[in-house]
Amino acid sequence: MKYQKKIGVVVLNWNNYSDSQLCVEGLISSRNESEYNLEIFLIDNNSTDGSSIKLFEEYGDKVNFFNTGYNGGYTYGNNFGIKEALSNGCDYVFILNNDLEFIKFNQMLDTAINVLEFDPNIGVLGFDIHNYDTGMLLPSETNIDKVLNKLLKIDTSPIYFDGATTYSNKRSVCGCALLFRSTCLDNIGLFDESFFMYAEEQDICLRAISQGWTVCEIHNPQAKILRKIDPISENQLIWFYGTRNIFMAYSKNLNGINKFIFPFLQVLIYTKSILSHLLKKRGVISKKIFKGLFDAFFVKSKGYKKDD
Repeated sequence: MKYQKKIGVVVLNWNNYSDSQLCVEGLISSRNESEYNLEIFLIDNNSTDGSSIKLFEEYGDKVNFFNTGYNGGYTYGNNFGIKEALSNGCDYVFILNNDLEFIKFNQMLDTAINVLEFDPNIGVLGFDIHNYDTGMLLPSETNIDKVLNKLLKIDTSPIYFDGATTYSNKRSVCGCALLFRSTCLDNIGLFDESFFMYAEEQDICLRAISQGWTVCEIHNPQAKILRKIDPISENQLIWFYGTRNIFMAYSKNLNGINKFIFPFLQVLIYTKSILSHLLKKRGVISKKIFKGLFDAFFVKSKGYKKDD
């Protein structure tokens, strides 16, 4: 029976009460109507703005609330929640960013679990993500991703499952909503905490593939995930960490000639990106991308790095 399936939903908060509150409220409402046993794990990553106290006061008796006591980054905080979910006997673990809102959450989850039950080789399942303001589908792959799919011989053709629902094999999926089979996590381990934040999904997906699991993305036009997208900012951490960490992910997991082809292609892409931002008078962004590129090749730092 469906209700026997236990699903651990992990939501990470760090200094963001408003988004976390909206996300958890939506999940509690969905839990009350779900055919599954939904366990919500609200993890505070040692917030400093008082949001941890406010969230505990509101939800401490409604969800599994934990304060990590230490901010080890996105990977550390989510690993904290994953460990709790696994220790509670969850069959699946659903990692969700706190800036997401859902249209027909239970329908989306039901379809996703049905796909996982249908194909026991799927270890990681991703979802279509739509822009909260425009409703437009956000790209889950770049041009380099498409090249790597060919290099890794991944057939991304859609597989028709039920009605309008399809799913397709991927090399990696969007990290803001990841549904893991618990036995897959037992096999491959959790997020690599040396990433701190960004590109950790590329690493864990490649590790899953290397162990024989399939990584898939599900497409369900009736049930949507909406994400609030911040405007481009020179101070966004993604420019450094995203650049550095993507190299970390592939240097760890690619073998043979692909290990050499990928850095060459990425240097070309990031060089183009640096020049593009310079032309648009975004010199700070260009500098952060260059620093990430330099770090990836020469410094090889891991975890948090102070921006200097």
